[in-house]
Amino acid sequence: MDMHLHTMASADWKEPGVGWLDWLYRCEQRGLDIVAITDHNIYVDPSTVDSHGLLLIPGEELSLTPEEDQTIPIHVNGFGLKRTVPVERGLTRLETIQNCIDGIVAEGGIAQINHPNFYWAFDHTVIEQTRDCFLLEVHNAHPWVFNEGGDGHVSIEFMWDYLLSKGKLIYGTGVDDCHTYTVLD
Repeated sequence: MDMHLHTMASADWKEPGVGWLDWLYRCEQRGLDIVAITDHNIYVDPSTVDSHGLLLIPGEELSLTPEEDQTIPIHVNGFGLKRTVPVERGLTRLETIQNCIDGIVAEGGIAQINHPNFYWAFDHTVIEQTRDCFLLEVHNAHPWVFNEGGDGHVSIEFMWDYLLSKGKLIYGTGVDDCHTYTVLD
């Protein structure tokens, strides 16, 4: 199972010319039987794709930047969606994350806070203040996500432990965040 994969519909997909059959075959080659389609700010309806036996979970990766610093990537996955989630960026990191969570929940979906150490976007003190989100990526295989921390930033595992020790109910996930299957980032 992988709860964070991109397809050709994502603007930052790295393999032009790859079709759905290629994508599904590559998922199968990796031993995946359940995959969440989480393209950036676009909903791909899994019912329009012949899944060849793969269980495709409808989703979207809401990707925004806060007004306070438009270089900071805020990414929140929504699972179980039926359409693209309309959401506005917030003034702060927290407000932007919460707007994404609120938009996903309003659409009947389940939210997952993605890769806090991607460009050092935010930390546990921000996550601690969120509501109605019970999933956190504690491992993301994208090469620009620094799971182990560094450069004065704590690891995502430390963040998760901090949140749990404060009594926040939040489950950890490990994901691929694949934007390609043969081209390295």
